[in-house]
Amino acid sequence: MDQLSPLIIDAIIDSMPVGVMVVGPQGRMLLTNATLETTLGLSRDQFQSKGWAELFIHENKNIEFNQIFLDVIRQELVNLTRSVPFERADGEVRRLIVTSSYLKHEGKTHGIVLLIMDVTDKHALNEREKELLLANSQIQSERGESLKNLALSVAHQIRNPIMNIGGFSNLMLKDQALEAGHRDRLATIIDQASRLENIVRGVTDYASLPLLQPQKVQALGLMEAACADLVSASKDLGKHVDIQDKVVDAEVIADPVLLKRALDEILRNALDFSNSDSVNVEATFNSRPDGFLILVTDRGPGMDPDHLPFAFDPFFTTKTRGVGMGLPIAKRIVMEHRGDITLANRPGGGLSARMFIRQGEDGCRLPGPA
Repeated sequence: MDQLSPLIIDAIIDSMPVGVMVVGPQGRMLLTNATLETTLGLSRDQFQSKGWAELFIHENKNIEFNQIFLDVIRQELVNLTRSVPFERADGEVRRLIVTSSYLKHEGKTHGIVLLIMDVTDKHALNEREKELLLANSQIQSERGESLKNLALSVAHQIRNPIMNIGGFSNLMLKDQALEAGHRDRLATIIDQASRLENIVRGVTDYASLPLLQPQKVQALGLMEAACADLVSASKDLGKHVDIQDKVVDAEVIADPVLLKRALDEILRNALDFSNSDSVNVEATFNSRPDGFLILVTDRGPGMDPDHLPFAFDPFFTTKTRGVGMGLPIAKRIVMEHRGDITLANRPGGGLSARMFIRQGEDGCRLPGPA
C-alpha cells in the first residue's frame, strides 16, 4: 500500500469535523486544525507563535479545560472524555467534549493529543429540555397536591354523613318492637354505610401517602420486615403462610416506609386471594446495574385474565368485602420511585407480581444538596 504524503495527511487532519491539538513535551503546539481554531476562537498564527501556557493559563478562567491537560501531565490520565465549558477571548462560552491521549512512536512519548468537539448547541438543547421537564414536574406536583387536597376534603365531607347514617341505623336496630322487614332493611343500610366508610378510608390512604424520601436501605431488612408482617396478618385470618425468601442483601436507594407499604400490599393481596388455609409465597430480590427487581409469587388461584388489565385501577376488586385500593397504592409508590409494577398469571396456577425500581440518573436517587 502506498504511503500518504505529509501534505495529504495535513489536509485530512485539517478537514476533520473535530478539533485536533497536539502539544509537544515543552508545551509548544505541534499541530492544530481549522475546526479547533474556529471552536476556540484562535488563529493559526496564535497557535504557532505561543505555547499552551501563554494561550490558555489565565487567572480563574477555563480551569476545567486546563485541568484536563494538567491531569495528563501529572497523573497520566489519558483516554478520558470530559465535558467542560470554554470561554473564548471574545467572551463567548462554548461547551466542549475533550478526549485526551498520548502521541507515541516506538514506545516514546512525543506529545499530548486532545480531540475537541463543540457540542454547545446540543448542550443548550439538553439544558432546555431539563428545564422543561423540571417545570412540567413542578406542574404535575402542584396538580397532584391539589387533587390530594380535593380528595381529602371530599372524603371528610362524606365520612360524617356516613357515620351518622350508620350510627342512627344501629340505634334503630336496638328497638325490640321493630318489624323483621325493617330490621333487614336497616341491616342492609348499615352494611352499605360500612362499605362506603371503607371506600372513604381507602381514598384517604391513597391521597395521604407522604412525599418520597429516598435514602440508603438494606434490602434484606426491608424484605424480612414485610414478610414478618405477612405472617402476623395470616394468623389473624386463621391461615398458615409459608414464605420462601431469596434475598441477597444489597444497599439500594428507596423510601423504606413507602416501599415496604408497597410490598405489604402485594403480599397481602397474595394472602387475601388464597382459597386455601395454607398459603405459599416466594419473595425474590435481585440487584441489577440499572436498578433492583422484587418478585413476589404465589400458588393461589391467580387472576381472571379479563381482570388483569384493571388490577391497578382504583376501586377495582373482586373481593366481596374489598375496596380495591391496595394495588393502586402499591403502583403509585413504585411509580414515584421511578419504577414499574406488573402482574401476570403463572403457568400451573398462581400470580406473579414484578416490581422494578430504577436507580441512578434516570431512577430513584438520593436528593442532591440544597
